[in-house]
Amino acid sequence: MKRPSALLLVVAALLLVLVVAQPASAVVCKSTELQPCVPAIVGSPTPSPECCKKLKEQTPCFCTYLKDPRLRKYLGNPKAKQIAKVCGVAFPPIC
Repeated sequence: MKRPSALLLVVAALLLVLVVAQPASAVVCKSTELQPCVPAIVGSPTPSPECCKKLKEQTPCFCTYLKDPRLRKYLGNPKAKQIAKVCGVAFPPIC
């Protein structure tokens, strides 16, 4: 009787490890995903719903983008922060 109980315990532990070890869906940092926000940055008064959606998806990438000199001029300007605020997205305070 001890053998089946021990085997069951080992199987349960393995299943638990497999479930816990499943990787979370990682965000792929692609600055081109923010393309829908360009009109709002360069002129349009309000961001589009697509822009807000992309900002929310790409939030984990903001520090990476801000460290890139080509992107910093867009994401580092006050207009970008205003757009993020309208979309309900928080910029990281420090990267």
